[in-house]
Amino acid sequence: GRFGPDFVTAHRAMPGARTPEQRQLTYDIAVDPGFEHWRRWYGEQLALLPSPQADALARRLRLDEHFWPVTFELAAGAKIRSADERIKAGGDGSLCRSGANRLSRTSKGGVV
Repeated sequence: GRFGPDFVTAHRAMPGARTPEQRQLTYDIAVDPGFEHWRRWYGEQLALLPSPQADALARRLRLDEHFWPVTFELAAGAKIRSADERIKAGGDGSLCRSGANRLSRTSKGGVV
């Protein structure tokens, strides 16, 4: 996947001789085995997007200044999809065209 072993290996080599306090804030999330479930979630969310948007968000995700905004954008998209699935599964089983289906682009160009 996008954030699999090759990503971890490449990211681990990036800080070189930097001390932990000199590394990017996202370094531990990128390489620490304890954060593997985060990397898997990011990969799952990005896989749902068209490649150009997923690639752009993945690049921004690696930068400290964009890490939380991108995370929140992906989480909001996941929540909207989750709510939409609950709506579709409810009632008489008919497909519901909710407002959530129309929310496809964010103000920053991302897709949810």
